[in-house]
Amino acid sequence: MAIYKLQNEFLTLTLESYGAEMQSILTKDGVELLYQGGEDWKGKAPNLYPIVGYLPERKYIYEGKEYGIGGHGVARINDYVVESQSDTEIVFLLTQNEETLKQYPFNFEFRVKYVLNGKKVEYVLTATNTDSKTSYCEIGVHPGFPAPLGFEGVKFQFDSEEKYYTVKNLDSEK
Repeated sequence: MAIYKLQNEFLTLTLESYGAEMQSILTKDGVELLYQGGEDWKGKAPNLYPIVGYLPERKYIYEGKEYGIGGHGVARINDYVVESQSDTEIVFLLTQNEETLKQYPFNFEFRVKYVLNGKKVEYVLTATNTDSKTSYCEIGVHPGFPAPLGFEGVKFQFDSEEKYYTVKNLDSEK
């Protein structure tokens, strides 16, 4: 596990290679923008792949074999390598390994890219199937942000409409 920092004139973003997870988003004024966890939530901003949430009984059957998989999949519980890095951008890469294959029997590349762009943190997840067989997956993020107790008077506003992509392999429908 290693710690990385990205900085620009507005923000310092601290990241951990384990889970490719954000650890801190600090303004130049010293305000922490990322929830720092606690007894109620151990993580800070886990990346979710190949599932979002939990499967019934935390297991599934693929090609006649049963696989156990924990909540939110394997992305949050593995160490990543850094594929590229600059002062304001980093790309983490996770590929299959002995442990991921026990839970998710596919070859893959899962990238997590962070970019500091002014006062924004741009966050892009990309899953690529590098296997010869069709793989099934979901991807997501789960950052926490501090807010006043009870959320009274709190409003979240986004710059644009959220983009959601669904990829369907038409060959599998035959």
